[in-house]
Amino acid sequence: MTMKYKMATLVACLLLATGFMPLAVQAQTCLSSITATTPASDFTINGDGTATHSKTGLMWQQCSEGQTYSDGGCSGTASTFTWAEALQRAAAVNAGTIGEQHGYSNWRLPNKNELSSIVEESCYNPSINATVFPNTGSGYYFSSSQGAHYWSTGRNPAAIVWCVTFDYGGVVDTTTGGAIVYVPGWHLGYDVRLVRGGQPLNLPDTLAPTVTSFAIPATGTSATVTITTLSATDNVAVTQWCITETDSSAGCSWSDTQPADYTFTFIPTGNPTPKTLYAWAKDAAGNVSAPVSATTTIFDTEPPAVTAFAIQVTGTSATVTISTLTATDNVIVAQWCTTETNSTAGCSWSDTQPTVYTFTGIPTGTPTAKTLYVWAKDAAGNVSAPVSVATTIFDTVAPTVTAFAIPATGTSVTVAITTLSATDN
Repeated sequence: MTMKYKMATLVACLLLATGFMPLAVQAQTCLSSITATTPASDFTINGDGTATHSKTGLMWQQCSEGQTYSDGGCSGTASTFTWAEALQRAAAVNAGTIGEQHGYSNWRLPNKNELSSIVEESCYNPSINATVFPNTGSGYYFSSSQGAHYWSTGRNPAAIVWCVTFDYGGVVDTTTGGAIVYVPGWHLGYDVRLVRGGQPLNLPDTLAPTVTSFAIPATGTSATVTITTLSATDNVAVTQWCITETDSSAGCSWSDTQPADYTFTFIPTGNPTPKTLYAWAKDAAGNVSAPVSATTTIFDTEPPAVTAFAIQVTGTSATVTISTLTATDNVIVAQWCTTETNSTAGCSWSDTQPTVYTFTGIPTGTPTAKTLYVWAKDAAGNVSAPVSVATTIFDTVAPTVTAFAIPATGTSVTVAITTLSATDN
């Protein structure tokens, strides 16, 4: 057997770009006049969908990617891949997200020499041992090798990918068929067979995830919206998620957990507000998906709630200190009101949270029970229910005469009081 037969099987995956399609499984022809190069005796059939080649020590998947192994056979049609997809297929198989592992998690794309080692040069259509590798098509299989050079292509070697053809293999001379040709292979679709053993390639994962669905309710009454649908796919696995209000992932707070809701940061005062969210997915290699957006309109109909309100239990002045006052809202508490009646009709709304209140109508000289009500209002005009507290005012502060004057001299026992004033709490 001369080297020219082996070289006939090796293609640098320009000729194929003219419309080559992977060939279907055909009736194999084997020539007894040529000594078998990959006899079944060179392989150990492991019974789990794998075969170990004694000459190289490599363990091969018996089925092409896309096929299913069962009872020593391979069913279904082999899938085709671009070169970038072929490189990442092994990672997806190893992660258990697709394909068949057969009990191992270190599968990889073979290099050109490894893939050439299973070409059966005594057979064609396909040129492979059909007992070891059943239902194999007579097409082109990607290798992991690149950097090939061919004098007529004028192409950058880094843009060349090696393939191995399993149609005629070593049966046809390079001058009559199966010629060594070179193709910018990563954009074409070819078959893949995985191998394990030797030194793995550890090629980087450069394929980004894809967000396949994202939905939120069309309308809402709260700044917090429920994410009703969110899904994404990746060639290996989606590991993190991010939801933003802008079409940029720069400010993402990535989460390992798929989000169930999102709270908008700003809802304008009192108006129905259209808001847009963007969903992103990221994989373990740091590749980030393109965003998918969803829009909702927020109608703020939810009132605030006063959560705490307290004043002193007793006092000696009509002015009391508000020691505690808090409220919550789905968007923001915008204004406050304190009243002595259970009604907001006379409210003087304040943008500032009150700290004191002065009661009116404290009767003279008797302990007086007084009730104070507080209300909160949001930017949309929704008003909370009131919360009330009581206090008792004890008037123990005596008045103070602040001014008193009469004329310095007079001619009558009756004098005019020219000044008299006093203050009281």
